[in-house]
Amino acid sequence: MHAHAILKPRPLEHLFAFLRANHQWNSDFQQRELARHLTHCTSPNQRLQTLLHVAVTTQTKPRIGKLSRFWRALAQFSPSDEHTQEEFVAFLEREGGTMRPDAGHWHRLYCALLSQPGWGRKTAALFVRTVVQLHRGRSTHHFWPDGAVATIADPDCIYLPVDKVIINIFAATGVVSRPDFDSVNKLLLASYDPEEMLVWDDLWFWGYFTQNAQGDTRTFGWNSDKFWCEPSAPKESEPQLKVLGEQFLSLIQASKHGGQPAARELPTPTEK
Repeated sequence: MHAHAILKPRPLEHLFAFLRANHQWNSDFQQRELARHLTHCTSPNQRLQTLLHVAVTTQTKPRIGKLSRFWRALAQFSPSDEHTQEEFVAFLEREGGTMRPDAGHWHRLYCALLSQPGWGRKTAALFVRTVVQLHRGRSTHHFWPDGAVATIADPDCIYLPVDKVIINIFAATGVVSRPDFDSVNKLLLASYDPEEMLVWDDLWFWGYFTQNAQGDTRTFGWNSDKFWCEPSAPKESEPQLKVLGEQFLSLIQASKHGGQPAARELPTPTEK
């Protein structure tokens, strides 16, 4: 564990403990999402390119003109039979003119993607996070077979893919005065190591199902309609997740005041 992980922002400790205790819910959800997108793929390169598409299509306003330049360049990428992360990152670095030989291999991938036309910080961070998750899951979905892919070694860096859902959470806690990608990651990276940053990524799961958007206004509360519209949501477990979602929201409120809510008995994830 990194030396800087000793001190954590006290108002967030209980929220992080909740995420860690209930990590399996989002882990299972993400693996089902990966299977849904990748089952049709017949080669490692096809799985890689599909995952790149999945990441950039999360943008609210994708810059089609710039992204088309990226896809045209990527069409020239011809991986070897080994199909390693190193050769893909090297390709991106040549295209983007950005070299980070001193960085860990995940931070290097993030920087290489960030240098590509049409890519932003959130989507680059999202792709990195998803690749780690994928290579820790079902082997038939892997596209980089080298053993180091699923590991995160010191002093590597994993960024939280901060979107509107996560910004709204941090705005509600009051821990960050003006939450955005930079301020949220600066706060968390000062106290949490890369493995813990992957746990913080669960904020999206709990925030997504406990927020209701009306135009530019977002309110908190279990969103059953959104839950039932997600194909990978575990519908049979909605009662359990609703209770956990309510605890999640109570922790956000408690964080705003620097405290913690009263303890209560809660359901745990069932075997999947």
